[in-house]
Amino acid sequence: MSILADTSPTTNRVMMTEDEATRTHKRILARDKAQSRDMQSMYDLDGWKVLGYASWDEYLSQAFDYSKSYLSRLNANIKVNHQLGTGETPLPERQTRPLNRLPDTLRSEAYETAKALAKAENGDLQVRHMEMASEQVELKQTVRDSGHRVISVMMDAGDVSPKTAQAMCEQLDILDPSTYSGVIQIIGEHGLADPLLIPEFADMINRDSRTLARVMATGYINDKPIGQASLEDLKAEKLVSQSEIIGEKQEQARQKASEQGKLAVIAHVVTVYENAPERTLKSLKRALSDEDLKALKELIA
Repeated sequence: MSILADTSPTTNRVMMTEDEATRTHKRILARDKAQSRDMQSMYDLDGWKVLGYASWDEYLSQAFDYSKSYLSRLNANIKVNHQLGTGETPLPERQTRPLNRLPDTLRSEAYETAKALAKAENGDLQVRHMEMASEQVELKQTVRDSGHRVISVMMDAGDVSPKTAQAMCEQLDILDPSTYSGVIQIIGEHGLADPLLIPEFADMINRDSRTLARVMATGYINDKPIGQASLEDLKAEKLVSQSEIIGEKQEQARQKASEQGKLAVIAHVVTVYENAPERTLKSLKRALSDEDLKALKELIA
């Protein structure tokens, strides 16, 4: 099997002179900083043919005392540089190595992503940029292949990172079909920032939740748009619902006691927020009647 795979030289190209081919070959043997460019030139300008080799593969296997794995990496580097069109300034093998792990169709996207990462840091392109970009592109493709189109659209629009999008897909994958469409509808209409909200939405759909009804009616979770809310925001919103239910039960008990001519003695559960008097007052208002709240204020005063 050819080491080079599908990067065989084409015909009818300008060839190196024998002197150029010899000098270029020596530089490659020395493994100097120009090695990537020189290997590219030996391939592009048929330097191997000028030196008397029958094929590019023969040149690689006979002219160098390199391991097969090292020669394979050099060949892969040439392949990627050809695909990216780097021309006179080919990328060194250490930079293209992360791209070799990607399918051909994703390499250009990864390269452009890596350049954008480097530019954002106001620095030169580094191996770590290539590695980060390759990982991002792989994650993006995983999300695109997942079948959860609404997540793919959010990711491609930049609303969520590829890592967050993948986490969302993983949560959607384990949902029961009976709740999947409902969750997708919520995400499609409002967006999503926290993948951990997905199983919570599914659970509330199953239970015909009061919290979910209010969230869908208002479009907010704990005073935040649904698409920006977190699991902690939902927990706070659930506490509001619990307080409402308790308040309704207390009001029913108060009315019943009044009908029977009795004094209603009702236990109130009130959340006190440290260093947040406005939230504490809001909690008191939910638990007490206006008359009781007024009496409490007089006692405090």
